[in-house]
Amino acid sequence: QELGQQKMLRSMDDVVYSLVQGKQMEPADLTQLLNMLNWKKNDHFLCIRIKTQQNEGKTVMEHVLHSDLFRIFSEGYILFSGHEQCVILNLTRCEDYRNQLRQLAQLCREHQLYVGTSSPVDGIQELHGAYTQAGIALDRALRNRKEKRLMQFSECAMDYLVQKVSSPLT
Repeated sequence: QELGQQKMLRSMDDVVYSLVQGKQMEPADLTQLLNMLNWKKNDHFLCIRIKTQQNEGKTVMEHVLHSDLFRIFSEGYILFSGHEQCVILNLTRCEDYRNQLRQLAQLCREHQLYVGTSSPVDGIQELHGAYTQAGIALDRALRNRKEKRLMQFSECAMDYLVQKVSSPLT
């Protein structure tokens, strides 16, 4: 039974990863994910991407961070991908996500983390856009280094758009 649960959880990670990557998926997989998490298709979501300063493999620090994220975002979905942690937060079901973000900011200071958050999106099908926004904000936080560790997409969206428009069209 435990192996079956691990397989189901692994497949749910695959479904969430497909969602944030904007890949096609089986409707049954999406329905299973929504049922498992008690989410609805039209709920409101926020995507948070977190990266440590270290880039070599899964470190003890990354495991500790994963545990801390589960403690802070107990009703969110946390995905470990590459050298990043990704939190999908269902704002419709979340009591006080701003307090959770304050706790995350404290974690950033304690563990030298960099965080990018998306703007809220409407509907689970919009997670790819939210993931992209959080990635843009994370890249900005990484470039700023110690200036600001937690960057919201809304804080860097205008600069990002100006940069994209002014770069040569290819």
